[in-house]
Amino acid sequence: MQHAITKRLLITAALIVAALPAAADEGPQHTPLTLEAESSGGLAPTRLRYDWTAEGLKISGRIEKQRLRYGRIQGHVELELLDADGHIVARHRGAMQQFSPSRRNPDWAAFSTTIDQVQRDVVAVRVSHHVGPHAN
Repeated sequence: MQHAITKRLLITAALIVAALPAAADEGPQHTPLTLEAESSGGLAPTRLRYDWTAEGLKISGRIEKQRLRYGRIQGHVELELLDADGHIVARHRGAMQQFSPSRRNPDWAAFSTTIDQVQRDVVAVRVSHHVGPHAN
């Protein structure tokens, strides 16, 4: 029995050590980000999350109705990438995955977008929902 436990511990340790170089390569490249939600018109970005992928920075979440409102959630999300001083470094526009909430989830619609190039000085991303042309 002790031999089986020792064998499992050695295998676990080997897997952890094998994973360390990959984690070390990923971690230091990217500064942890702060996600800010900016609501307007009774709709607000919620459940915001980000992930660094091979394609770039993936940001996803929901646009939720903040008050009783009927109808579809249309439009797009706009992302402002901010530096430590709060200045806008870049802007990105992302499409909604669902333009209309489903019967099961009538109060929100999902979005997900990937920004392929992110400058190293970006420390925060401000997410807002808009209907109409791209904001400048």
